[in-house]
Amino acid sequence: MNAFIDFIGFIKQQLHDRSVPRLETMLTPATFSSIFGEFMASTIPKHCPTIAKNSYHNSHPDLMPKGMLPNDTVQYTQETPVVDKVRRRMGWCAWCW
Repeated sequence: MNAFIDFIGFIKQQLHDRSVPRLETMLTPATFSSIFGEFMASTIPKHCPTIAKNSYHNSHPDLMPKGMLPNDTVQYTQETPVVDKVRRRMGWCAWCW
């Protein structure tokens, strides 16, 4: 999560330096949510060698136990962790299960 906060902070600073509105205000909630989900699904496996990003395009779930399926690829299954996020009135929150 800290990596995402650093990433957003970097983007925020670059936009601020150019007098451009914040990223969250320029994007639709679905687009911002997608950026968050893809960022987390790409970075969590770097810190946890037993988790792999699902390499199937537009698949569910985002993450799976490494080696559970050939090439760490599945279009859809309910038997693996999911990176999820929701926009609340006070901001964004996320979890992985």
